[in-house]
Amino acid sequence: MQNIDPNTPKLDQYTKDLPQNEEDLFNLCSFLVFDENYAIELVGSKEKFVELLALMLEKNVVAADVAKIKSAYAAKDWNRVQELAHKIKGGALYIGAFKMKMACQYLERYWKVGKRDLLEKLYQQMLAVIAETLKAASLRLHNGE
Repeated sequence: MQNIDPNTPKLDQYTKDLPQNEEDLFNLCSFLVFDENYAIELVGSKEKFVELLALMLEKNVVAADVAKIKSAYAAKDWNRVQELAHKIKGGALYIGAFKMKMACQYLERYWKVGKRDLLEKLYQQMLAVIAETLKAASLRLHNGE
């Protein structure tokens, strides 16, 4: 795969958040679906962490944003897709969902540095990781672990 072009506009601002090689955009296995310890430290308690997970699932917060992303995608509005990915990324941090954060960040930053070739693949990856995260959150709440 080709390296990201260092002459792309806006590169300085966003390139630091992208891997050096484009193939690494799709290597998310080193990121945890949840880092519960990080989230607990961030929000202050295990109870608050569980409360945030429950809120995310019960209020369908992420699911509503995913529906908006799919609508923007259908309209070929990649700018809106990356804006919503940015929004989901922020929420992912509060629950320690690093894999979801990175999937969203890679799509967002790839768009912002002016790249377009891999947007479709990054979009599909993001949706898959979000689904994986929501499933893991549901299991975490129901199993209490």
